[in-house]
Amino acid sequence: MKDFIITPKNYEKTGIDINQKAVIIPSSFKCKRTQYRVRSIGARCFKEKNIESVILPNSVTRIALQAFSDCHELRSITLSENIDEIGESAFYNCFNLKSVKFSNKLPAISKNTLAGCDKITQIRVPENVDYIYYGAFSFCKNLEHVYFPNVMEKISTNIIYQCDKIEEINLPQKVNTLYKAVSYCHNLRKITIPDEIDKLVKDFIDGLYTCDNLKEIVWNKKIYDLDGFIVAVKDYFKYEDKFLWVKGGK
Repeated sequence: MKDFIITPKNYEKTGIDINQKAVIIPSSFKCKRTQYRVRSIGARCFKEKNIESVILPNSVTRIALQAFSDCHELRSITLSENIDEIGESAFYNCFNLKSVKFSNKLPAISKNTLAGCDKITQIRVPENVDYIYYGAFSFCKNLEHVYFPNVMEKISTNIIYQCDKIEEINLPQKVNTLYKAVSYCHNLRKITIPDEIDKLVKDFIDGLYTCDNLKEIVWNKKIYDLDGFIVAVKDYFKYEDKFLWVKGGK
């Protein structure tokens, strides 16, 4: 059995009718006496299509970049339990997508994966994810909760950006460097900072300043307002240059 990547030019071979609102992708199919196993959804495969629901079989292990981006009618997608790679902007601007359950085999969440998914209210990051890339959950207007695994050590910039419904964020406790992860979340009232951070980029604080209603910053089992937090970190970190506070100097 040969592995098969579905692309915009060959999906008809699988028997998929792109004019249907509900798309069920087969795990395998036969074409010209050859049996194929569907392994991957190719780049931009369903981009801008008017589909409303998608079910992926467990044979699929990869979703390429922009595979479902700008599918404005997409409301639900059932992902394979074996997906270990999702490309950049895979679900970008899927305005009506209500939820995504990521595979536990996923090691990272790519740039802009769910950016602009207005209907999503909560995101649960799988335990095996150790890095979240730029803008992964940005512009999710109705996002209320993001659940991070505590084992995660790295998060990029603007992963939660202009998410106006979110009121509380608990950053993963193993993260050792904080960049401008959160900004322009105008209803954010409380954020919990990892106790054992080694590096704090000044842009992180600049991002907090854009969250107009932020009242509580929890760090080292103490509660601060923003001004109090800045005083605390200046005492705790040695100021090295205008970009970075570094714990214990170099």
